[in-house]
Formats: sequence, C-alpha cells, structure tokens
Amino acid sequence: MSRLTGDLAAFSRVLSSALLLCGFIILGVVGGRALVTRGYPGWTQPAAIVGGTALGAWQAWGFLKAGMKRGQGRNP
Repeated sequence: MSRLTGDLAAFSRVLSSALLLCGFIILGVVGGRALVTRGYPGWTQPAAIVGGTALGAWQAWGFLKAGMKRGQGRNP
C-alpha cells in the first residue's frame, strides 16, 4: 500500500470514529430529553449523555484498534 493510501485509510478511520462518537452523544442527548419529558427525574438527561459518551468512546476505540491490528493506517 502506498504512503498516500495508508494515510488516507488512517484519516478516514479516525474521522469515522469521531462521527461514531458524536452519534452516540447525540443519542444520549435526545434519549435523555425524551425520558425527562416522560416524567423521569432531571438527572436522567446528564446520565444518558455520560452513558452515550462512554458507550461511543468504547465503540470508537474498538473500531480504531481493529484497524491498527489489521495494519491499516501504518505507514511503511
């Protein structure tokens, strides 16, 4: 794999994992807001945001780690 292709693969993996993390944060915000409007306590929304962030970080790290194990993103 050429250097440009490897760099592009690494960049796309990092960008994809950042978007994955943002999606889980948004899911926590929307889900927490929906729960609060249904009558759950006020602390439910921050807890949902923290939970979504933690889950998203875990998923993003797994995605990046799998790419590093396969050798994508490593430059010769």
